[in-house]
Amino acid sequence: MIAIRPGKAAKVDKDFFQRKMTTRFNSIDHDRDGVISKADFEKMSGDVLNRFGLTPESPEGKKLSHGAERYWNNLAEAADVNSDSQITPQEFQRAVTESMLGTADGFTQTAQPWYEAIAEAADTDSDGKLNADEYHRMMTALGATEDAVKKTSPHLTAADGTISVNAVITSIEAFYTGVEPGHPAAHSFGRF
Repeated sequence: MIAIRPGKAAKVDKDFFQRKMTTRFNSIDHDRDGVISKADFEKMSGDVLNRFGLTPESPEGKKLSHGAERYWNNLAEAADVNSDSQITPQEFQRAVTESMLGTADGFTQTAQPWYEAIAEAADTDSDGKLNADEYHRMMTALGATEDAVKKTSPHLTAADGTISVNAVITSIEAFYTGVEPGHPAAHSFGRF
């Protein structure tokens, strides 16, 4: 297993970062209507709950719903400049670039609680680790492609064949904040 912690790039490759965020925008836009809305986060939450046999009333379901709402509210506040409750690709690009490119602060405040809730929901035995199937179900519920899951998981997998929840969060943080095209987390949600 290699370290996935985002590092400082010698030169910020904004074009690469923007292509990566276009891929992430498309994977969040679950209903494929060309914008991100609260409904897309609700759909992702529902997909995670369904894939792990959880209910919205369960502790995991409540945490997931709270994390989704927090992520949506923070993202909408930063990105939805015309207050139409929809985030366009351009609004998403601007907000994510300004708040997350090269810094973990924006990720920590905006997205981390959401991803922690998802990883904890996927950790069906609450041991702080995901098996390969749990990781696969979690990432595809978030819109990651099959190819992305196959290529990213070996970099996160420990000698015992599991992936720690901490490794998942660190990898997703690196995806959102990193600018290095060769970084193992760079294609966590798909190729671009």
